[in-house]
Amino acid sequence: MAGPYGRLGPNLTPQQELFFQKEYSKQSRNSSTTFVQALLLGGFGAHRFYLRQRGWGITYLLFCWTLIPLLASWVECFSIRERSMNYNKEVEQQIMETMNILSVQAAGYALAA
Repeated sequence: MAGPYGRLGPNLTPQQELFFQKEYSKQSRNSSTTFVQALLLGGFGAHRFYLRQRGWGITYLLFCWTLIPLLASWVECFSIRERSMNYNKEVEQQIMETMNILSVQAAGYALAA
């Protein structure tokens, strides 16, 4: 993928680019924020909740008294950047799929009118 728009970048209209940027800025996650949360609040699963992995976040909360989630989160600090980048790629793909759905629906309404 080249850039935040993937392979469809040159084919986007200015309205689609604006929509993409707006949605991406709302849903994407910062890798530095994720790292700090894993380092400081990782024992409670804050970084997992931040990346919208609620199941893992709840698991960390349930076992926080054992200190195992704390150790696991410190180990995860080494791979947290890649994890947040993967999350952002998923967000990008979801937005592009939504835009394709919206553009198909808009074309359908234009044909019906």
